[in-house]
Amino acid sequence: MTAEQAVPPLSLLIVTQRAGGKPSSAGDLPPALAPRLAALLERVFDRPLPYRVSLWDGSSAGPADAPTLVIPTPRALRRLYFPPSALNFVRAYSAGEIRVDGDLVQFLYDIFDFLTAAMPRTTAQRGALLKRGLPAGLGLLRLGLENKAVGWPLPRPESEMRRSLRGTAAVRYHYELSNDFYAMILGPTMVYSTACWSPTTPDLDSAQRNKLDIICRKLELRPGSRLLDIGCGWGSLLLHAAEHYGVTAVGVTLSPQQAEYATTRIAATAFADRIEVRVCDYALVDDGPYDAISSIEMNSHLPRASLPGYARTLHHLLKSGGRLLQQNISTSDEGMRHARRMRWLNRYVIPDTSTTTLHDCLDALGQAGLDVIDIDDITADTEPTYRAVLANFDHHWDSAGAEIGIEQARAWYLFLAAFLGTAYAGWFTFEQITAVKP
Repeated sequence: MTAEQAVPPLSLLIVTQRAGGKPSSAGDLPPALAPRLAALLERVFDRPLPYRVSLWDGSSAGPADAPTLVIPTPRALRRLYFPPSALNFVRAYSAGEIRVDGDLVQFLYDIFDFLTAAMPRTTAQRGALLKRGLPAGLGLLRLGLENKAVGWPLPRPESEMRRSLRGTAAVRYHYELSNDFYAMILGPTMVYSTACWSPTTPDLDSAQRNKLDIICRKLELRPGSRLLDIGCGWGSLLLHAAEHYGVTAVGVTLSPQQAEYATTRIAATAFADRIEVRVCDYALVDDGPYDAISSIEMNSHLPRASLPGYARTLHHLLKSGGRLLQQNISTSDEGMRHARRMRWLNRYVIPDTSTTTLHDCLDALGQAGLDVIDIDDITADTEPTYRAVLANFDHHWDSAGAEIGIEQARAWYLFLAAFLGTAYAGWFTFEQITAVKP
């Protein structure tokens, strides 16, 4: 199976049939359901659907060469459109009630781009949407009633969180899912962030090692340097910097499971005496100053209001002339407008995730007294990185499903594909920011 096949359709179909029973026969249904549904959606958004839709009566509509959203039962239609929401799409997908045939990333990008183009930005546009949407909504209701797809809300999938998590609990929920699962999708380097690729980079592990080396060079590490890695994950940057640059390194993480994994890796090396991993909040680090600090995509766990205090802590922990390398996930203006569409992540994958802009981060660093000397846009590297992660997921699909549960595996696959799709759509950008303490 390849990454283009997304979640294996056979396993999804099996779960769909178990959950919803045998699909109704085409003879029990009005003809050509899919064209009716597509026409209603196109009427609402005033533009052609960018994907193909296929329903249980055997009918299909939409571009012939586009990814296909397969809705194999009335139950799946009920989940998706009564009421319609991004969260209900995720519920249907993770429960195995729907599937996408074709490239899932392309399908999601097409939807994100479609919604971006269709989003009303003026009072007149909002009025026009309402005028189109009301009769189309009634038509959708009629279609649902005809096919017994309207009723009380369906039960939420078992994998959906029933309570909200914040702070340390949220971080641990995400990163302590399973070290074995992360090893399956990330590969031997165990690096969970955008890699750095060149035209000759052969694979994900090489790209991640290249990224680690770029970080070390930007930090101007040398033998004897003291490095602090905030949000050190499974210890990969600590190991690289100690082995290849001779540093003494400290990593902090909120996850005991990550720390145990990293400590085990470190203990097997000849330079274990120069690396320490601590389970603590970055604000509790009190043994500065450090020659260099790295913070790799940790800003996604920091609320905007916390950025100034975070930057002041970095400034305090750096020695004069010391360097900071912060790799960012930044939300664009367009992404901010659509942020609510990604709130389903809080229910399935990343509780308490934050959206901050590049300006937010730069402003916080500047106010803290850190001078930004370089900003390197690595957004283009997101595509090969997460394509490779999804390919690893494809390769280990059965094992991953057994490790974390089939519903959770589908939700994670959807998350990774959506993450890449939003980057395609320009909702997020990725940067390496280098700053120095005067």
